[in-house]
Amino acid sequence: MTKQIVNPESPKPARARRRTTMDTGKFLQSSLKLVGIVLLIVAAFLFLQKLARPYMLTRVENTEIAKAKADTSQAETEQAKLKNDIAYLQTERGMETEARRLGWVKQGEIAIMVPQPRKPAPVTVTVETHRSLWESAKHKLSNLFHHQQ
Repeated sequence: MTKQIVNPESPKPARARRRTTMDTGKFLQSSLKLVGIVLLIVAAFLFLQKLARPYMLTRVENTEIAKAKADTSQAETEQAKLKNDIAYLQTERGMETEARRLGWVKQGEIAIMVPQPRKPAPVTVTVETHRSLWESAKHKLSNLFHHQQ
């Protein structure tokens, strides 16, 4: 039998504390506080959302109104231009100009057709590479590691 030597100055080992009903009550109390705080935060968020809703709706409506006004202004400008075009085309000079644009000639005139030059076909250039991007990256990496050794 061996005898253990105990140093009187060394701290005693801590015993595992058993949970008491007092600890359980504190736990429940703190849990209820936490749940209450979370519910309060959610309620505050929902309240603020209700307050912000009219502001957001007003903002969206104002944006839509501004867009509608811009569209209306553009349509009115286009309408004024079309009315001017109609008034011009109802004049003798306007009718003649439009008829000549469409290729008509007056009686006794000789029509001369000038051929329009054709636009050249677009040129496409293809560049062939000898290595794919992956092969190029592998080659560079292998050179990098070979030089370090």
